[in-house]
Amino acid sequence: MKKYFFTIVMFLSLMMNSVFAQYDDSEGAEDLVSFLGLGWSWGFDDARPFIEGNYGLGLLTHENIQRDFYINGIIEGKIGYSLIDSFSSGIVKLDEKYVTGAYMEKDLNYFVTEDEPHYINEKITRFGFGVRHGYGYNLGIIKIVPFAQHSFQWYKMQSVRPDDLSESDTALLDRFEDAYRFGFTNEAGLKVRLFGSIDAIASYEYSVIYPRVIFPQWFGSYTLVYIGMGVVGKFAKDIVKGSPILGPILYFALTNGLTYGYYLALSNNMHWPFESEVPMLNNMGKIGVSISF
Repeated sequence: MKKYFFTIVMFLSLMMNSVFAQYDDSEGAEDLVSFLGLGWSWGFDDARPFIEGNYGLGLLTHENIQRDFYINGIIEGKIGYSLIDSFSSGIVKLDEKYVTGAYMEKDLNYFVTEDEPHYINEKITRFGFGVRHGYGYNLGIIKIVPFAQHSFQWYKMQSVRPDDLSESDTALLDRFEDAYRFGFTNEAGLKVRLFGSIDAIASYEYSVIYPRVIFPQWFGSYTLVYIGMGVVGKFAKDIVKGSPILGPILYFALTNGLTYGYYLALSNNMHWPFESEVPMLNNMGKIGVSISF
């Protein structure tokens, strides 16, 4: 195991040198830092404060828990700073940084009626911070921006369990519910800005919730994917420069495709590529509105 770990570390070091060598201008270096998740700060030049509210439906799953979960409704709020700026003729660039909080439970699901006494009713409170980025189309008073979003979240989970829940399912739930649990959330969506201040948002979120974090393994796994995102992000940005029509769509597809592939790799091995536990997964669709000031 130690030999395997140090091999990965050496590989990451070589990749870091290779990636940073590609960035010979300050703008590129800032983009890489943003992709690596190292450049989060509260506010940035020319950005406008925003508030956002979202509603959606989500479903928890765990590969080794035999019982189903109820579909939860979610209410979510964000506050942060947003910048939609001109990138090239007809193309805009989105950068946002925010803090967020949300609450999820069965009783907030107003659309799907479920009354299954053998289901698990999981109530979740979460908070965290994140970034949202993308390239889109400037259509005058309307700007259409497909985006990718990444955040670190902390989850507090509490369940109402069926009386006949098995000992194995009970033990697995206990792994997640005795304290706040760290989670890594990605989101793919579309933002439509109207009249310069009001945004309509639709998105799909996919999250990994860890029962425990073994830091060296987690850091190696996280660094591996975000080096990949640095490379993919630079490549996709160059496509936007060369093809204003297809560029924003390809940027959206490449960046979200990579993070979704990472999510699938973590779905049964939370510290992939290191051997580790199975995490809890949370998938949801959301709609929302934000206002920039």
